[in-house]
Amino acid sequence: RRRGRAARGDGWPAASLRVLYWRFLELAERTGAGWRAEHETPAEHERRLVGGAERWRGAEPIVRAFEDLRYGEIEPRPETVARARDALRDLEAPQRAS
Repeated sequence: RRRGRAARGDGWPAASLRVLYWRFLELAERTGAGWRAEHETPAEHERRLVGGAERWRGAEPIVRAFEDLRYGEIEPRPETVARARDALRDLEAPQRAS
């Protein structure tokens, strides 16, 4: 598996979104669902995770926003980042409870 360096936030929406996506990848790895494979797109990775456990359906706002930024070069709006942040918080909740 090839992993780059963790994204760093600088206060801009795009950087914040990259950090959120990286945290999502770390969460998937930590919980045993797995890091995104080199040959997978973010959406393919998400589909693989959802196929293994319904809880990952909540990743959709993170993944869509990241793909828009990464492949569509669409700067995320602050509300898009807020939705992604809320989605990650919901995905992390079961981990905090245990």
